[in-house]
Amino acid sequence: RFTMTDRPLMFLIREARRRKVFRTAAYYLVGAWVLLQVCDVVFPILGLPDQALKLVLAGAIAGFPVALMIGWKYDITPRGIRRTPSLEEADGASDLALKRTDYLLLTAMAAIAVVVAFQVPLPTFEQRTFSVGSDDSVAVMPFEVCTDQDIDRLMAASVAAEVINRLAERGKFKVLARESSFAFAGFGLNLAEIARPLGVEHVVAGTLCRDGDTLTLAVELVDANGFLVWSGDHEQVIDQSGRITRTLASAVATNVALQLGDVLPDTLDAVADKVAYEQLIIGREYRARGDDASARAAFERSLQKQPNYAEAKYELALLELGPPLSRNQGTHIARARSVAEEALNLAKKQLDYGAGNARTNFVVGKITAALAYMDEQLTWREAGRLEAEELEARRQDVASRLELAEQYIRTSISLNPSDIETYYWLSYVVETTGRANEALEILESAQARDPFNVALNSLIAKRWVARGRYRQAIELLDRFQSLPVVPPEIWWWKLELMELNTYWDEKCETLIEMLVNDPGAFDYWGNRWQAWWFVKSLAEMGLTEQAEAWKNRLENLPMPEALYEAGLRHYLGVSGKFDEVVRQQETELGAMSDEEILDAFHEDGLVFASYLAESGDVERAIQLMESIRYAPATWAERKAQAPILLAELYLTAGREDDAARVLGELATQLEAEVDYGIRDPTTLSFLAEVYVLQNRIPEATEMFLKAADYHNFADCSFLDDPEPQPMRDDPRVASACKRMQNDFEQQSERVREMLAQYDVDTLLAPLMQYIETGERHATTAR
Repeated sequence: RFTMTDRPLMFLIREARRRKVFRTAAYYLVGAWVLLQVCDVVFPILGLPDQALKLVLAGAIAGFPVALMIGWKYDITPRGIRRTPSLEEADGASDLALKRTDYLLLTAMAAIAVVVAFQVPLPTFEQRTFSVGSDDSVAVMPFEVCTDQDIDRLMAASVAAEVINRLAERGKFKVLARESSFAFAGFGLNLAEIARPLGVEHVVAGTLCRDGDTLTLAVELVDANGFLVWSGDHEQVIDQSGRITRTLASAVATNVALQLGDVLPDTLDAVADKVAYEQLIIGREYRARGDDASARAAFERSLQKQPNYAEAKYELALLELGPPLSRNQGTHIARARSVAEEALNLAKKQLDYGAGNARTNFVVGKITAALAYMDEQLTWREAGRLEAEELEARRQDVASRLELAEQYIRTSISLNPSDIETYYWLSYVVETTGRANEALEILESAQARDPFNVALNSLIAKRWVARGRYRQAIELLDRFQSLPVVPPEIWWWKLELMELNTYWDEKCETLIEMLVNDPGAFDYWGNRWQAWWFVKSLAEMGLTEQAEAWKNRLENLPMPEALYEAGLRHYLGVSGKFDEVVRQQETELGAMSDEEILDAFHEDGLVFASYLAESGDVERAIQLMESIRYAPATWAERKAQAPILLAELYLTAGREDDAARVLGELATQLEAEVDYGIRDPTTLSFLAEVYVLQNRIPEATEMFLKAADYHNFADCSFLDDPEPQPMRDDPRVASACKRMQNDFEQQSERVREMLAQYDVDTLLAPLMQYIETGERHATTAR
């Protein structure tokens, strides 16, 4: 028994224990931690800004002393809240009713909790998606033109892009990147209607007109309510000084900054011949449209006017790479590398001459990174023929180039944080050097500046899926439904993510939505490939009749030859016609060189090498697979399949030590991915398979069960293996396989029910009609 005559500290500790304050604190801390974990998962799904989680954390911290006060004064009993008796009252009344002052105190504390809670309001869809808005936030729209000439439209867009760069370089404004602001152009929306979904307080718009040798740019600055803040005309006489777009952009940016309360410093514009700059812009537009011949001619005209123009030389190097699915890629890359080296030397000279601006640093960094990519491509193609020392030396050279590229690109971002292209390249370099989490953070920081960027959001969604955040990734892509026209690449990425996570019923539903409501999305060749891939999925689900009906119709769908062949091959493989595929591949392989087989890695190089082994040429298959295992890969299966197949080939050839070495290296790589957050079920499944091959059965079982926890159909074929297999007898494994099989059957039934509502010809009719009458871009037909 203690009394108030004890030492103050001891009395306080003992009294707090009697009043159960320590237990209250423990409960509060655990509850706050659970709340924060839930909010960390739910808030991104709801699209709430990062500030919301910070407010919850602040509220939890502020509520801690309140919780201690409540714990000191009150007890929660079966009969409700009761006042804790004091020491004097303890002997006579252990369960005291509340007084009026108690109710007043509890009401005040509840009011404080409500105020804290309402500091995190649920925003509207537009607010939920974009959170840029502040008094100094601004979006620059592509300027309109007075003529129908393509060169004027390109020039107007380049002026607007340069205004964005000038404002962003100052670092005083929140300037939305061009991909987001340009996404709202051409739909007849007024500037206030554009400002709201973009989340900015000001919008810059204008019109560029040409009269002989004079360019006139009329610009207006409008606030989010549609009121005119400022307008002005800017004039520039065309000459050969190379300052046309740069001078106009400087004048506009200076006046806009003045209206927003800042003064831009004078800058020395980079000198580039006017014709050279115009031809560079035109060539890029041609290349984006797939017209490589016209693009090459434009870049060559640019270099004729300005032979030291590094960016034009670099664009020529990209053209030398050839189409992504073309044969003899190694030859194309070697030619491109030579031209890129020339471009790098020209760009470095600009830095040596003192042009250390953001653009010059970025061009040097970008070309350096591109050369690293080309060296990597050439290295893996020869890896099967190189000695270990030479292979390692060449890989170290690639790493050194990447390190140098990162330095230049980071310098560029520090000088101009609005150029989103720099974030792409920095993310690529960082991820290539094994820092996947940092690469994701770079992309997410760019997204804050450019929320409507299709490619940026797609890359983030893919990386979220790899971390087990599938629903959040789909929600991110669904935000583009608010645009007047859904970009076709968004459909492709949604379908790709559904395929990788084996949500085949969702994929079927999405494809039907596209066919009925947006057949123009299939103008994008990737979506045509997804339609073919869906045929394979139907066959894999056992819906043979539906798969055959879709295949017969889609054979008339124009598509690049390589994609058509790959799609047909996959369909035949899962339709029980594997022998037919093997015979076809044996005929092809007999006429293919090693380089052509390696180039086919873009489609099925792994499969080709496997066919060689099946036909008895194991040594040639091993040499090819030794190269393919080093090839850069986008998805987990490409990174893991080649080493696993190589290990199996080594075992076939009796090279157990080599097999153990490859499996050990792959296990280390996949374990590192899991350690830094990759939770992609495919990665986990492959790691389980590696453990089985290493006879690490307990670890294989645990990894398999982790993969099965995701919505993924892991490979359960080992259950049918006649050889002794401890995993086969584990009831947890059998239960997981049964659950996945039930899920598979339920999905198949849902797909069957969906397709039963439509006649195939009727469903595909809008697409075929669109292709005949409304196709926007030419497609290489088979």
